[in-house]
Amino acid sequence: MNAPKRSTALGRVIGRLARQIERWLVRRGMNRERVRTFRRWSVAVMSFALVLLTLNLARIPLSVFAFLGGALAIGVGFGTQTIIKNFISGMILLVERRVQIGDVIEIDGVEGTVTTVDLRSSTVRSGDGRETLVPNSVLLEHKVTNWTLSNGIRVILKPTDFKADEVLILGTSPGGASLMTPTEFPRAREATTLVTEGGVGAFTQTDLQKALAGKAASAFPGIGELTEQMFGRGSPKDLETVFQLMSLGSRIIWK
Repeated sequence: MNAPKRSTALGRVIGRLARQIERWLVRRGMNRERVRTFRRWSVAVMSFALVLLTLNLARIPLSVFAFLGGALAIGVGFGTQTIIKNFISGMILLVERRVQIGDVIEIDGVEGTVTTVDLRSSTVRSGDGRETLVPNSVLLEHKVTNWTLSNGIRVILKPTDFKADEVLILGTSPGGASLMTPTEFPRAREATTLVTEGGVGAFTQTDLQKALAGKAASAFPGIGELTEQMFGRGSPKDLETVFQLMSLGSRIIWK
């Protein structure tokens, strides 16, 4: 079997193996889009390595492309510059993980969830189902607002003109009373009241009221059937205090 045929057969094996690994990872519970992106990039890297292997098996030195490379650099250099730029940008995105699949981002008037990070561009799906292709280089060179925090919390911002000097915050996580045993359920119904009346951190309820005098800031927890919640309310200038109260309250209720 000559070098091209062996490389072709090896390429088919790599393709089948990549698809089998993709299906196995999906069955193990991994995100389908993440696995698919991983497969595409892996196949691209292995294809490049396969080309180099084919040249080696065919005993074609890379030096023979020196002259052609110089000519092609003039002829198609400008045409491939953007492609190479986006390809390298995509690799940087995957390594640095600043923007990942599942993140909610906002860039150049486009807001939505990142569904794929492909070789040249990434796909951002908006809330109404529209998909926008964003070149990978744009994600590195332009200002990007990532509403998914490093700890996995997803932020949804909804400005309104209902009340200009007040900020309302609601934080939720899946679980709630549905995860509790029958003996724990009655205590869960009383837990939020006890936490609210018992103060937070080193502050009793009385101490807390004194410390918050003159500030428009409050926070309290909640336990629903399917979720746990933390509610916060305050003025823009006291927003840091609201977050501090929410943090202390959440540590108590989910301790």
